[in-house]
Amino acid sequence: HALPIRTDRSNLDPDYARRNAVRLRIMPLVEEHFPGAERALMRACEAAEEELAWTEPILAGWLDEATIEDDAGRLELNAERLGGLHPGALHRLLLTALEQARGDLSELGREHIERVAELLGDGRTGATVELPGRVRVRREYGRLIFEPEALEEELPSEQVELPVPGVATLPARGVTVCADAEMAPSGLDEHAPLMAWIDADAARGGLVLRNARPGDRFVPLGMTGSKKLQDFFVDEKVPRRLRDHAAVVTDGDDRIVWVVGHRIADPARAQCHARAVRLMVLRSAGDSGGAEEDVPCDATQS
Repeated sequence: HALPIRTDRSNLDPDYARRNAVRLRIMPLVEEHFPGAERALMRACEAAEEELAWTEPILAGWLDEATIEDDAGRLELNAERLGGLHPGALHRLLLTALEQARGDLSELGREHIERVAELLGDGRTGATVELPGRVRVRREYGRLIFEPEALEEELPSEQVELPVPGVATLPARGVTVCADAEMAPSGLDEHAPLMAWIDADAARGGLVLRNARPGDRFVPLGMTGSKKLQDFFVDEKVPRRLRDHAAVVTDGDDRIVWVVGHRIADPARAQCHARAVRLMVLRSAGDSGGAEEDVPCDATQS
């Protein structure tokens, strides 16, 4: 349009900005040794833009199909849907997911994306990748979860007597259990997550409600040998972040008779029409011990 131009003198100073150094020093040197290099780089950029124009909508569709939850900076993806993607497509999809979770891609490099992709390959539940911008990505069974990195406070150790009849609570874990002495009914449901029937003799020395501890073992219902509580949680697919909220009921010798919300111990199981103690969850910390419930308990009504 034959318009006059004005030159910003700072553009002529190669020490003023990196882009000036590239334009005034590096590119002339590259062009001298590789004539046409500047035009070739421009064509490569244009080709990349063309590829992005038609592949980005496809990747966006794949991301939508793989999304299980997207809420408040927390993104959950179906790991199985991602597992079969070509590495190049997977890396781009993970970039899109990270941008969606973080709001930008600053400070992220290819090495970060590759570490996230490795979570899909090894399949280790609980494996975590910490990323710049206080975001972490973790594998949790069939899910790949992008979430803000929160500073989790370590829960205190808790232990309280559980009278029969009576009620006990672990305040920090939000778990309340009540106990009643009753005759075990016929058609005893031994797998109800919020209720457990134990033999009256198992409570003879008193019952205690406490948090799960490292090294805890018990004999799960239906087994003859003891099992580490940690291994039980892994087999039951209890998420790692929720295991610190777990509660157990023990007898007077600190033997676990019930992993609250999960399984009773086989030696403590009640027999139909025999004296028993009914244990029931009144309130639980969500995923750590079953769904939150408010259940009537004779001990609370007396």
